[in-house]
Formats: sequence, structure tokens, C-alpha cells
Amino acid sequence: PRGRRDRQMNRLRELLQDLRTMPGITGTFLHRPEGILATTMTEPDKQRDVGRVYLNVVNGAFALGHFVQEIHCSFDNALLVLRPVSRGCLLGAVCRPGVAHRLIDLSLTMTAKSIEETLNGMEELPPPVDGAAVDAEPVAETPKSAPIGGEEAQDKEPREAVTLPSEG
Repeated sequence: PRGRRDRQMNRLRELLQDLRTMPGITGTFLHRPEGILATTMTEPDKQRDVGRVYLNVVNGAFALGHFVQEIHCSFDNALLVLRPVSRGCLLGAVCRPGVAHRLIDLSLTMTAKSIEETLNGMEELPPPVDGAAVDAEPVAETPKSAPIGGEEAQDKEPREAVTLPSEG
């Protein structure tokens, strides 16, 4: 079973790396409720914190009867695109500003399907690669997420807010 899980994890890393080669995508990661499952980026702590915040958004929307297909957050120096995939995981892509959204959406759709097939083939998910489990329960107060794109983004706020559709 260990050899099979290693092959499955290698497959996930390959899928993230392939997605990262698309024009405009600078980094990718797969976040599970307990932390980062796989990544092509450095600083897994920041990815873990960002993933936790947006996983809480997705879970909160689901609890209210909404299904979130994708979240786009625009920052001055990056676009963060998050898409829920199977087994409670989020696929994240950090992109350059002004990237072609249709190309990103198409790439994410194809990659998400392959990631879901791989995740669903796993008996259990391996522990997070960042080595630090996080509280996966919704929190009353959402902490300020780590800046996307480095220290120069430290005090920048998102330019666009995520709007969930209303029922009806």
C-alpha cells in the first residue's frame, strides 16, 4: 500500500507541476483540511493559512446551501484561484495579474478532474507536507490571510471580494 500511495502522491505533484507550466501560473498547491498535501511553491505555512481561510469560506457557503465552484481573489501583484476538489481538498493556483481567465479555467478544470481521480483512489490521505496540522473547524473570526506574492504585498488588501450567489 505504501508504494501505491507514493505513486499517487507523485502523480499529484506531477499534475501540480504540469499546471504550473501554463502561461501566467506561478505556483500551485493542493490543500487538505489539515494542511498542504502537495505544492510547487515555497513557504507552505503561508499556503496552509490561505487554504484554511478559504476552506472555511467554502464550508460556510456549503452549510448555507451554496456550492462554490471557484474563488478568484485579485491582489495588486497576483491572482489567487481556488477550486474545491474531492475529499475536502482545495486546488490553488497563484497567477500573474492580467492572466487570461479562460485559459486558467480550462487548465484548472482538466487538472482538477485528474486530481480528483487520484484523490479518490487513495485509501487515506497522507499527512500534510508542512508538518503542522491546522484547526480545520470553522473559526468565529477569520484571520488576515498571508500576503500572496511575497513581502511587498504585506499590507495590501484584495481589490475584489468574493460574492456568493443568493438562493432563489
